[in-house]
Amino acid sequence: LMWQYYELLTTEDVPLQKKKHPKEAKLQLAELLTTRFHGKEAAQTARTHFEKMFSHKEISPDAIPSYQVQPSQTLLEVLTASGLVPSKNEARRLLSQGAVKLGGKKATADQSLEISSEILLQVGTRRFARLLPS
Repeated sequence: LMWQYYELLTTEDVPLQKKKHPKEAKLQLAELLTTRFHGKEAAQTARTHFEKMFSHKEISPDAIPSYQVQPSQTLLEVLTASGLVPSKNEARRLLSQGAVKLGGKKATADQSLEISSEILLQVGTRRFARLLPS
């Protein structure tokens, strides 16, 4: 599909692009199309952001939302109320699979949630929330 986009939407030499690593070709295509619609600066910013987040696994502290934990809330409630997961069932599934980390350590469903200082809650590899005590 990507090669069809190259043929239809760019003037790039497709056989030359096919010699590149597919990831690099995809990044270049995204940059070309973003440049066309949003300008060169926006395209470079988007590419840098993509590479930081997905290639280097970095996340900007400004991009992490904060959530104030109430004293009576359980981890399941915090996961759903913060918007990191859509339901408690999904939260239970992710916890049982070890996909939830609290302060860098795997969390469990029965784990007590006593927040005395700011701590990072992570779901999967790309969803984060900064938990704050009430």
